[in-house]
Amino acid sequence: MKTAQNTVPELRFPEFEGEWKLKRGNDLFLNSRIKGEDGLPIYSVTLNDGLVPRASLDKKMENDAASGDNLRAQAGDLVYNMMRMWQGALGLAHEECMISPAYVVLSGKAKTDTKFFEYNLKRPRSIYDLWAYSYGLTNDRLRLYSKDFLRIKFRVPEEKLEQQKIASFLSSIDDKLTKLRRKRELLNDFKRGLMQQLFSQAVRFKQDDGSEFPEWEYEEFRLLVDRVSKSYNSSIETVNYPAIELESLDQGSGKILNIFNSLDQKSTKTLFNQGDVLFGKLRPYLKKFARPNFDGVCSSEIWVLRGKKITNDFLFFVVQTSRFQKVVNIQSGSKMPRADWNSVADAVFLYPCLEEQQKIADCLSSFDAKIDAVVKQIQQLDTFKKGLLQKMFV
Repeated sequence: MKTAQNTVPELRFPEFEGEWKLKRGNDLFLNSRIKGEDGLPIYSVTLNDGLVPRASLDKKMENDAASGDNLRAQAGDLVYNMMRMWQGALGLAHEECMISPAYVVLSGKAKTDTKFFEYNLKRPRSIYDLWAYSYGLTNDRLRLYSKDFLRIKFRVPEEKLEQQKIASFLSSIDDKLTKLRRKRELLNDFKRGLMQQLFSQAVRFKQDDGSEFPEWEYEEFRLLVDRVSKSYNSSIETVNYPAIELESLDQGSGKILNIFNSLDQKSTKTLFNQGDVLFGKLRPYLKKFARPNFDGVCSSEIWVLRGKKITNDFLFFVVQTSRFQKVVNIQSGSKMPRADWNSVADAVFLYPCLEEQQKIADCLSSFDAKIDAVVKQIQQLDTFKKGLLQKMFV
């Protein structure tokens, strides 16, 4: 339990006791201004990933800045971006490197574990303090100068060993998260590769008796699928349905992120049935699709598709193929590009018999289930970590 003075954390390793001490930044850190030198790698601070090699960033940045203009960080130093520290833009140097002169390098003093502070300074309470000590008229002009950071008070364990144990425990959770995210990426990559093999017919299923399925046929999309356009107007309707807006659809995953009440909506919607396939036509390159397991209504920016010669199970994966993406991205409009239904309806698609459709859909659905399970593990571990960050610090 927290004490009334909040001098110890709610959750603590049993071998440690005694109050955490209140210390200013200058009791814990030295502001290092050592200049860089030729040959050292250049790193940048990011909000999500901390300190990373500048060359690894997507945005193009000059990588050979004059060494004398840069600062040098040693392995174990904390580096933060003065302009984004109020948002928690900091990271730990894992090797000797150079960083922008607009950054601040903090070297830990003898009783300071910088890894402990890498976690501590990312907590909402710390972010508030970092914001409060920053100077600027508006958020986009805020700066946290080193002299102000060193004035901030932190409640910390007296023993460096306790700081190290907390940091080590949280690092082990981060390692598990990294492995789970990598597993999710590998499963997604494998699914994409498998879809390519199945829809190009490089890999075919066989019938239950071991014989070959019939050759795939081809047809215009309009003959394979109905585009449902039954409208719903909340101003005259009395039945409340789950309503899906375009922002409700996650990009590329098929997940529905949130649901609204149809009677609260002002614009005309499109009715859909359980199992229909939804596809966002606005900015189709965002790959927003879903297959709700309930009846409802959706934005007019979403197509409601219902299979005729192909099943909805199979259709759900058709809209994820590179072929479908190529056709829907024949767009109209430049600022707000939309997929053109006539272009899609006229496009020819190959399709297998119903039995082979089901085998393909079942196979790919099993991969989706595996990906969903890993995503759930990541979410649970993220929630667990947030709870620890709240309870293991003061």
